Amino acid sequence: MEEIKEIMAMPSPYKGGKNSFATVQAELRRKFGNKIAEDYHPSLCRSFREWAKIHYRPIPGTKAIKVITVVEEKDDEGEIIKTFPRVVNLFNINQVRRIRN
Repeated sequence: MEEIKEIMAMPSPYKGGKNSFATVQAELRRKFGNKIAEDYHPSLCRSFREWAKIHYRPIPGTKAIKVITVVEEKDDEGEIIKTFPRVVNLFNINQVRRIRN
């Protein structure tokens, strides 16, 4: 349990917008059941690269959860110039294992 608290305290670039949150939670429910879906927190779902930074790696054979996010490109004044979709592949904490340092 302490390990999960430590992971949740580490910053993640994926904040889980309303649509992303619902999409990931629905996919977790479909793949793993209600318990894992109800326990979902955005900091426990990260990309391969983000998990690797904190010494975790996806279990071989696991499939990423694909989420489409909207990226906003802004100018120097902070005005949005354009938006475009981006697919993000996320792995939940039950899909990863700690690797040796």
